[in-house]
This record gives sequence, structure tokens and C-alpha cells, in this order.
Amino acid sequence: GLWCVSGQRCTQLPGAVRVGGPAVRRKVLLRMVAATPAAGVNDAHSPMEVLSATALLALPGSEAKHFETQWVHQRKRAKTSAAALAKLAGMLVGSGARETRRAVVGDARFARLVALAACGASPDAGEKVDAREVTLFNAKTAAQAIRALG
Repeated sequence: GLWCVSGQRCTQLPGAVRVGGPAVRRKVLLRMVAATPAAGVNDAHSPMEVLSATALLALPGSEAKHFETQWVHQRKRAKTSAAALAKLAGMLVGSGARETRRAVVGDARFARLVALAACGASPDAGEKVDAREVTLFNAKTAAQAIRALG
């Protein structure tokens, strides 16, 4: 959960981290919780934080609100998932990251992230989006995801 600097519990937000312990006498430092999954991926300092940030991205067909099916929101999800895979790839390079890499690949959130990156984006029937724009966008994000997965 999220902890206020005063030490009082403020609210429950996924990915919030409490830093400090009893020796600090409940004086707590915050790692700010990002307002969007994309910002969370950008601000992540560990592979598990990247996975936590992407957990809020909706898979196609599971959108909770109608506006999430719109082209602009699908693009954001696709870009965020590809960026998350690229960030994970950078964090998991080298023999020193073997155990972390194993933990990430075995995490269900990683499988979900790969599935999300593989989905691509497509506008609703009523949206006027150039088919070439859709194809180019999906090709670019797929290439970024494939490079990241190596």
C-alpha cells in the first residue's frame, strides 16, 4: 500500500513501496506511484516494478470502459507494453541477472505483458484512422517488442 510521510496509511495503490522500518520510527519515504502505467514503466527501478506498472493495462476484449477501446488508448497500451519489454530487456542483461531473469520469465504478469504486446492495436469501426497508419504503428511496436524479447 501507499504510506504518507507522516507514517499514517493513506490509500491502497498497486506498486507503492514503503521504505524504512521500525528504527526510523515510522518516518517513511515515498516512491511516488505513477499516474499511468506508462509513467510507472518509465519510473520503474526494478524488473518487478515494471511488471507491476503494466498490470493495469487492459488486454483487448477486457476493457472496463468503452473509451479504452478507442484507437488512441489502444496505441498507448501497445506502446507501453513494447516499452516495458524493452526496459526489462535492458534490466535483465548479463550473468548477474540470471535469478532475476528466471523470476521475471516465470511471473504470470510477464506472460500477460508478452500477450499484450502481441495483440497490436486496431481502431473501432466508427473511428476514421488511415489503414497505413495502423499497419505502420503495429509494425513498429511489434519490432520493438521482438527486439526486446531477443
